[in-house]
Amino acid sequence: RGEYQYQSRARRSFDRVLSIVYANAVAGTTPNAAEFRQGFDVVNLSASLGKGGTEVRLYANNLLDARPLIDLDLTAGSDRATTIRPRTVGVELRQRF
Repeated sequence: RGEYQYQSRARRSFDRVLSIVYANAVAGTTPNAAEFRQGFDVVNLSASLGKGGTEVRLYANNLLDARPLIDLDLTAGSDRATTIRPRTVGVELRQRF
């Protein structure tokens, strides 16, 4: 099985600039780096083999290891971001009774 997902660039905020206060207490503005969320691709693959009630599945999720910045917090001097789960590879064993 193969899966492909594409998420295009999307607006995250309607504020084109952010207010800032410099170290010398002078107020100003800066472009909002969090205005848009970048586009990204996700590819998932899996293969299953079964016999009787036993099934073995090999899988790779986020095969290309995409790490888009889904949410970005630039407030109060912090640089925090949320992304999707990194590449995950595994084996799954199922037994039916």
